[in-house]
Amino acid sequence: MIWKNMEIHNVAELVEKDGGVTWVRVPERVRENMETQMGPMVAGNATGVELRFVMKGDEVKIRMASLCQETAVFHVFWGAIQGGWEDHEVDKYVSGDPREYVIRKRDNMATLKRMAAESGQEWDPEVVRVVFDRGNFVLYDVAGEMEPPKKEQCPRRTLLAYGSSITHGSNSLDASHSWVWQVAYRLQMDYRNLGMAGSWIWQCDLHRWPGTSGGYVLDLGR
Repeated sequence: MIWKNMEIHNVAELVEKDGGVTWVRVPERVRENMETQMGPMVAGNATGVELRFVMKGDEVKIRMASLCQETAVFHVFWGAIQGGWEDHEVDKYVSGDPREYVIRKRDNMATLKRMAAESGQEWDPEVVRVVFDRGNFVLYDVAGEMEPPKKEQCPRRTLLAYGSSITHGSNSLDASHSWVWQVAYRLQMDYRNLGMAGSWIWQCDLHRWPGTSGGYVLDLGR
């Protein structure tokens, strides 16, 4: 899904919210037929959702807020390489009050590209990945020179995972330590995480959704 010249990964639809946009990870027609009370709520969760873009200028500013009562968190990756403290340790916490977060272009891109090549990664470190750790978010604006990642800058294959709590990433340290992320990383694949904690029984509807076809499907069952 492209929004303001960046990709919002792992979402099916955008929903207007408080002057900005939030998302659902499955189409509304699938969401409304979920068989658990938790289903529609967790379908709007940020599990597996990333903001992806390639910077053409020196910085990108993202204005957003958390829709949860507790403070939410994000991390920055350059392709498959996790960013340093300057990328997200200083300013990674998202509260319910809208504010601006700044992603600055790395000055060691040549080193990151060498590291990616030496480790056999298919991700291009030019691809900035703002990775959310669960929760629900609203995006208000994004500013800066950027473009969505090109196909050749991302892994050739994509892993689609669905299931319940473990797939969802419940109790994992953060998104990059979830089971789905780690499997995709080791298989040199991109991923889509449709884990829905407490809501796995709606899998039959998922199979009938065309958005789940054409990839490698991993059904964890929990």
